[in-house]
Amino acid sequence: MRLLKLFPLMLAFLAGLLLPVSANQALGIQQLTEVSGRAEVVDKRHLDIYHAYGIVRVGLMWPAKNHYSLRRQLVTAVKVKCLMFGSETHASCVAIDQFGSRWMLGSAGQMAFTK
Repeated sequence: MRLLKLFPLMLAFLAGLLLPVSANQALGIQQLTEVSGRAEVVDKRHLDIYHAYGIVRVGLMWPAKNHYSLRRQLVTAVKVKCLMFGSETHASCVAIDQFGSRWMLGSAGQMAFTK
């Protein structure tokens, strides 16, 4: 009889332990990943990033007007850093030149950042 009274309490406790794990999966919280290396333009929306583990094709969140525009943005770049939001199709990329200046790639505001 005593076990029957404690059973709902134990069940509620176990459900409380499992709730945060299933909530994160249900919300679809995306993982933020960084990739950096040399970049090559595929088209106005995509770059191939050559890094230590191979080649990653990333899609820009803000595509350039055309692939020539994106190529011009990469002329002086030594390295490109991309933050991927969940998958390779949504990335925000920054080009870095030999002096450490940084600028956003694509049609995002072309603001220059310096160290």
